[in-house]
Amino acid sequence: MNKDSKTTIKKKLNVPGLISFLLFFLVFPLLLVPWYRLFIFRSNTITTLVIHIVGIFVIGILMLALGITAVLLARKKKGIIKGTWMGVTGIVVGLFLSGFGGFFIIDYLIRGTV
Repeated sequence: MNKDSKTTIKKKLNVPGLISFLLFFLVFPLLLVPWYRLFIFRSNTITTLVIHIVGIFVIGILMLALGITAVLLARKKKGIIKGTWMGVTGIVVGLFLSGFGGFFIIDYLIRGTV
């Protein structure tokens, strides 16, 4: 072999970033599933709204946690892992979704049902 030959490192995919990015697509089935047909509720409207809001909040928190993990992993193994943009996208969208759901949850806890 020549001394001029260079070894190339095969980059690995950032799996937590990919999962964080793909979790956003769970929001659409969450909003489209007719929850009042799957479960027996006292109120079809209010309980379905609560499921949607809490579900969006939980998806946002998961996206945020996995996005942060992906960015920290990419920083730790710099040059070995590709796809850091998915972790950053997961953080941004996760902040938006958890903020949106969290706002309504905190608003409900403070003001109650009026």
